[in-house]
Amino acid sequence: MVKDPIGKYSNIHTQNINILPVFFAVRFETNSGSNVPDQSIVYGGKVTMPPDPTRAGYYFAGWYKEPSLTNKWDFATDTVKGDTVLYAKWVGIISVDITWGSMEFTFTTNNGEWNPETHTYENTSSGSWTYNTDANKITITNHSNAGISVSLKYESKAGFSNITGTISNNSYTLPTAEGVLPANAPTGISYLTLSGIVGYGHGAQQTIGTVTVQIGD
Repeated sequence: MVKDPIGKYSNIHTQNINILPVFFAVRFETNSGSNVPDQSIVYGGKVTMPPDPTRAGYYFAGWYKEPSLTNKWDFATDTVKGDTVLYAKWVGIISVDITWGSMEFTFTTNNGEWNPETHTYENTSSGSWTYNTDANKITITNHSNAGISVSLKYESKAGFSNITGTISNNSYTLPTAEGVLPANAPTGISYLTLSGIVGYGHGAQQTIGTVTVQIGD
C-alpha cells in the first residue's frame, strides 16, 4: 500500500475468504446382510435413512452406534460429528414345529356311592389314568437360525380343578438349527401325566385342561 501526501492509501485490495464445509464418511456395517452404500455427510448433518438391508432367515432390527448394538441410531435427532460407522442388528426368525399326541386319556375309577338326586357316583376315592402309547407326547423341533427357550404349562378347565397335570421336561432350551439338516434339527420331548379323580357325572368325553407352549429367544 502507498500513502499519498494527504494521508490517503491507494492500491488497497480486498479478498473474500470462503470456509468450505467439512464432510465425513458414514459407513453401514450390515453384519452379513445386503450391501448399503456409504454416505458423505456434512459436520452436524443428519444421516439419510437408507433402505433396510436384507439377510436370509433374519429380520432387520435397526442401526446401532457400536458393534455391541447397545445404542440405536436415531435418524431424526442424531447428527454426524466425525467419520461414523453404523451397525445393523438382526433378529433370527423363529420357526418351530410342535407335534402333539392325541392327548386322549381314560380314567377308570371305583363306583363309589350312587346319588339318585345328582345321578352321579360320589366318594370315588381311587382310580387310574391310562392312554395309548405316545398319546401324551409333545415334541418341539427348532428350525430357527437362533436358539430358543421352551416352557410348557398345564391348566385345568373349570369344573376339573381336582385334576392335576404334570409335564416332564417342562422348561428347556434348544440350540440353533443353522447349518443343520432339517432331519437333524434340535428337538425336545415332553410327556403329560394326569392325576386326580373324575366323578361319573361327567360325560364319556370331556376337555379337562389345556397345555400351553411358550417359545422365547
